Amino acid sequence: EKRDQVSQFLSPAFVQLSLGSYYKKSDNLWLNLSPISGRVLLVSEKYTDALAAGQKYFGVDAGKGTKFFFGTAISGFYRKEIMKNIFWENKYSIYVNYLEKTKNIDFEWDMNIRFKVNNKVSGNFIMHLLYDDDLISELQVRELLGLGINIDLYLFFSSGFFKKPVIIIIGNKNIKNTSLPSGINLYHGFFIWINKADTR
Repeated sequence: EKRDQVSQFLSPAFVQLSLGSYYKKSDNLWLNLSPISGRVLLVSEKYTDALAAGQKYFGVDAGKGTKFFFGTAISGFYRKEIMKNIFWENKYSIYVNYLEKTKNIDFEWDMNIRFKVNNKVSGNFIMHLLYDDDLISELQVRELLGLGINIDLYLFFSSGFFKKPVIIIIGNKNIKNTSLPSGINLYHGFFIWINKADTR
């Protein structure tokens, strides 16, 4: 199946300069309000040169490589521990363009729930919402569930079990750990051989 390239690195890209006020109550809550905010959308002209009259590429007119916005930008962050070892984080941004489609507000909301079971196991759930009429006139949604396992490699490999050659044999739903004797012959099965020198 043939596919057409519709974008590339930094096409599109945003450059934004804002003037406003910043309020920070703590590391868990801050707000940035900028009633004067200029934004430039940059694209590669190789994608706009072939456009027909009236067509746009990420909101940029045919034959052009930039589009200018002027409006209000609001961004903020809020974090709260909703239960023990469970944190709810929210990062959001809103942009209102004074020059066109004033009622068509662009927004982005990044929500992350982090949890910690113990010192070894942790995880997070991410939901990302994005609406920008110039990029795509539909709500974009991304969800991600992650699980992490923390392993202390130094303690793991410095344990006495790994101070001599060891072979791990796996087969027929059985797992067997044995020291590797000299002259051993293996005719079947999956094995991992880990060797760590004695540092005494």
